[in-house]
Amino acid sequence: MTTSGVVPIAAGASSTSLSPRLNIAALIAPFDLEQGLHFLDSLTWFPSEGDRAWSDVAMYVNARCPESASTNAVQCRRVADRVLANVSASSDSTGRWATMVDAKRLYSLKYSLKIALFPEEWFTCMNMGYAPLNSEGSSSALDAAPELGRQSVRLYDFVAQQGPISGRNVLEVGCGRGGGAAWLVQHHRPTSYLATDWCDANIEFCRRVHPMRRLAFVPADAEQLPFDNASFDVVLNIESAHCYPRFDRFVKEAYRVLRPGGRFLFADEWWTDRVNEMWTALTAPGFEIVASNDITTNVIAALELQRRIWPDVIYRLPPERRKLWERFFGGRVCIDSLLSYTGDRFRFLNATLSKE
Repeated sequence: MTTSGVVPIAAGASSTSLSPRLNIAALIAPFDLEQGLHFLDSLTWFPSEGDRAWSDVAMYVNARCPESASTNAVQCRRVADRVLANVSASSDSTGRWATMVDAKRLYSLKYSLKIALFPEEWFTCMNMGYAPLNSEGSSSALDAAPELGRQSVRLYDFVAQQGPISGRNVLEVGCGRGGGAAWLVQHHRPTSYLATDWCDANIEFCRRVHPMRRLAFVPADAEQLPFDNASFDVVLNIESAHCYPRFDRFVKEAYRVLRPGGRFLFADEWWTDRVNEMWTALTAPGFEIVASNDITTNVIAALELQRRIWPDVIYRLPPERRKLWERFFGGRVCIDSLLSYTGDRFRFLNATLSKE
């Protein structure tokens, strides 16, 4: 499906490649791909300064990649210099990114590397998930979803129900590998669904894995959306905006491309000590808050459930892939990410906003 079959690109805007085409293996050498992923995590999760920081980064990478050749602070600093030189300097980022490189390009590099490291086409959802608590119901369609990705599509389903999106023209910003978009098109029946992502590798994956009517994928910058004013009935953004260096700029863009009466459906993790800044940015363009929810307990429940089912799932994988997946999903997702919520570093928040 072409882009024009869903919604016109704004005049003068480009729908072509946005993120840099780099030889990832050469860029992160002497690291292997797994080391490279954890190294980029260290740059995006806890950017820090000073020579001692590189010793901490080396320890972090070595602890998570026990089968790889050990690295050290000097190598980490050299790879960082090479990586940062290829993602350009940021001139107007705010908050945690104020002294850091262009976060969008850094994240694009990380997700491109993740495509190379985890090319499996069943891996289509990357969000933390949502598990209903005892008082909440569940649909038969969700109960029949693939076990490993079930909690992730539950998050999409939970957010979409606040739209609604049936019969609407929907824009998703930050679609990742497209599993949530495909689920919503199949089960919520929007008139059209245009999904965007800054990472070209994600878009290429989505186009290959999710060829569906009413669904299209295009590369786009969340802070400068290439669409006309008042083009969509619903804008959806799930667990992506915490990566944006100018979150306030994205919210203004979401407001601009929505039609009057349209809904902005938002769900993301946010730093506990900066939640007020998030709410200020969400309402600044003129959005009215229709509903808001702290769903941290649901996300914790989803990760705990994933951790329980993971030992059974891993043995369905090819033997040569099991250790890598166990370190990534069993450790990085089900343990490290879980601790971020149980330790109150992050809250996971959901908001429905309206453009009157």
